Amino acid sequence: MADFIGTTNFLNGDVVGAPDGEGQTLVSLADGQRVLIKSDKRPALGDKVTFAYRPEQMRMAAANDQAIGGSIIQADVVSHSYVGGRWQIGLSVGGDLLRIETQEATSDRQLRLWLPVTGGILFTERNHGKSH
Repeated sequence: MADFIGTTNFLNGDVVGAPDGEGQTLVSLADGQRVLIKSDKRPALGDKVTFAYRPEQMRMAAANDQAIGGSIIQADVVSHSYVGGRWQIGLSVGGDLLRIETQEATSDRQLRLWLPVTGGILFTERNHGKSH
């Protein structure tokens, strides 16, 4: 997590489905879960990418929720605290640490997390100054 103008969550993965006509890219996370993200970027199959979401863009998904307009992944709960009228829940997904904010408390050790297709920011390794 990084704190610049608030908190941002970063997930790392590999492109397993190159962008389609709508700019949607399928990314496999370190633990094998897959996430669909829409971006102007056009990463190639096999590229390493990082994508960023704000905590308020993500939400807990119920057992019967469908992944409409996004992706649903499993996350391990590593912390939770009540702050200013809402819960901040710390999560681990494939080794990446995330934080979401919600009105709902949870005592679960694992939860389903919904990530929107749009609204996230996709970075390729080239954008981070690393060799490709």
